[in-house]
Amino acid sequence: MQVKRIPLLAALLASALLAAVAFGATSASATVLCKKSPSNHLCGNENLYPAGTKIHTELAPNTTFRFAVVNGTSVLQCKTSTLDLTTDNSGNNYLEEEILANTSNEGYTFGGCYEPVHASAARYNISWYRGTHAGRVWQETTFEMSTEFFNHWGYNAPCYYKQHGPTYPAMFGETQQIVYNKVPYYAAYGSHWSCPPELLLSGTYNIISPSPLYVETF
Repeated sequence: MQVKRIPLLAALLASALLAAVAFGATSASATVLCKKSPSNHLCGNENLYPAGTKIHTELAPNTTFRFAVVNGTSVLQCKTSTLDLTTDNSGNNYLEEEILANTSNEGYTFGGCYEPVHASAARYNISWYRGTHAGRVWQETTFEMSTEFFNHWGYNAPCYYKQHGPTYPAMFGETQQIVYNKVPYYAAYGSHWSCPPELLLSGTYNIISPSPLYVETF
């Protein structure tokens, strides 16, 4: 079985950010996506990525995206994946504490899986972590995932999942990646009875464009 290896720097940053989450270290200031990584983390207007920016990411080469059943042995692995986010706002307003972004059905894909996986569009927000060039990526809405892999009776019924803390994906400016490190998702209302009640999602996406991309404040 192929095992995904998260780069050491990303793993260390993930550990630090998980500790930050535990102590509530997300910012109450405006979050912005920035073309530079200023030492004081204040991004000027000239370096802001505007509303409507499309963030294109692809699964890191020679890795897999993993859906693991909690308290079970089933692990579904996919060899390719894309996650494309389009921002709704720029964040350069103190009333906007988070960057809101959406993905479409065509922008959230998985390929090379043991069984086909289809995921639906979802809405996200991105929050800056104080003292870093990184941010938390929170999936606000449930998303639909359908696959026969987890259903031993051959059902391909829809499963609806909602992201749940205390672990979240993180967007790292230092490594230009979005990292899922055993992020818990719980089955939501409307899921078929055969859907696993909880999944842990793991994978590393490289940020292809825009580049470079840092999460800062304003």
